[in-house]
Amino acid sequence: MKSNEYGCTFDIHFEARLDPGYPKDLRVELTICNSLKSSKLEAKTRAAIYNLANSQLDGLAPKVLEYGFGIPTAKVDGELDYVVMEFITEATCLDTFWEDHHQDNQRELVDSIARVVEKLQKALLMDLHETHNESSQSKSRGCKPRTEALFLDDMDDLDDVELSNSELEKLESHVVFYHLGFQPRNILVKKNSSGKYELASIINGDYAGFFRFAYEYGRKNVCLGWEDFNWDDLSYSWYLLFKPQLAHLLPESEPHTKFIKALRNIMKSEQRAAEISLELEIHEK
Repeated sequence: MKSNEYGCTFDIHFEARLDPGYPKDLRVELTICNSLKSSKLEAKTRAAIYNLANSQLDGLAPKVLEYGFGIPTAKVDGELDYVVMEFITEATCLDTFWEDHHQDNQRELVDSIARVVEKLQKALLMDLHETHNESSQSKSRGCKPRTEALFLDDMDDLDDVELSNSELEKLESHVVFYHLGFQPRNILVKKNSSGKYELASIINGDYAGFFRFAYEYGRKNVCLGWEDFNWDDLSYSWYLLFKPQLAHLLPESEPHTKFIKALRNIMKSEQRAAEISLELEIHEK
């Protein structure tokens, strides 16, 4: 089970099937929303995104069995939505023994995951609407109206980054379907008959959606430079294999380079702001 201030995820295992065609092993995601309206939209959107991933990956992503929303009986600050999906049995998270894998098996797994990324990127936004009963209410996470952007920073080691309307249009033309969390802890593997591990499923897609691929590519680059980054989530050896496999998916153009630089500025600024805030809090105490 995992939980945070926005909700929780837990697994249910029944001794017998509750209904024909319904598996005995289930995974449930609960999310807290600000209102019942946003709860309805969030549940429908997440279910559509999960099922789009399932169809694109031929079952390598869990299938949504049911979703809904409602007012919680317990005291919760907001409304709840839920998504029930199949639980992948006899599989293990890759992060539990990634470093123990033989290098050949590591490369094979990374190759498989890179093919998954390519398959997801072939999905179109219209495919998301087709998996949704009310397509007009579906939303595309990450897509924002075009406007000129100027990223300024008064820190000496960060350069200003300016993106024109035409450059933002080029970025928008490369909005793709992405998991936004291809890390060992979100990848399930199983042992095959030869004793090697192979890809079983991609899980925890609660942040998946349509994004500029440069966002995820650049975000990981920045995170690797943080001293307090959780290396259990993204080991250096994993990243060294994973990054080159995705390089050909990133367009070689100046707007994408600028976008990654702007992202670096934003994340570095946020990190330093948090450090300053902590220092002030300590000083006040």
